[in-house]
Amino acid sequence: MTNWKVILGLTLGICSSLFSAPQRASDKPTRSEAREIMSKEPIRNQFTYVDIGLLQIADLSGALVGIGNRYQWSNHGFDYKLHLGVLTDFDRDVTGLAKVNFLYLGFPKPNLGSQFYYGLGVSLGAIGNDWSIDTALIPFISPEFALGLQFKTNTKKYSSKNQAKSNRFIQVQVGMPTLVYGFVMPSVSVNYGWGF
Repeated sequence: MTNWKVILGLTLGICSSLFSAPQRASDKPTRSEAREIMSKEPIRNQFTYVDIGLLQIADLSGALVGIGNRYQWSNHGFDYKLHLGVLTDFDRDVTGLAKVNFLYLGFPKPNLGSQFYYGLGVSLGAIGNDWSIDTALIPFISPEFALGLQFKTNTKKYSSKNQAKSNRFIQVQVGMPTLVYGFVMPSVSVNYGWGF
């Protein structure tokens, strides 16, 4: 059990160092990046969000709704969320899905305005039984990989003079859910999230 923790830690460390290359002299920073460099304060960002998405697991497809929390400390971050979904297959049989995601996030070039990120983690959940196994829910565990874009948008709150920045993200997540009974079913989801 200790070996997989060491391997996971080394993998995350290597990935974060590969994607956090120093800025070249030929790259001109924007005004906001220059202010961040001058202040020499690390980027800190935290928000709670709601997201919606589309999910495909083997021959099941459907919609997801989730709520989660995201933390960022410069190049590193953490995300956890609860997803609930309704799935259907080719025969139009409907089943449900519930899962919890835990992702380590790496931000190669941290910038609060707009930044790409990658994520590695695990998902735990259960899918409603539509097969001939004698149980109502089938639990699963899934390694997950995510790529996304996190950005801030201007939203008018009370008047045209007051403007607030709202965190948003678009994310593609790929997983390999392994059901307790030994089935492996690849999954792909596309999510859009709103921070509040």
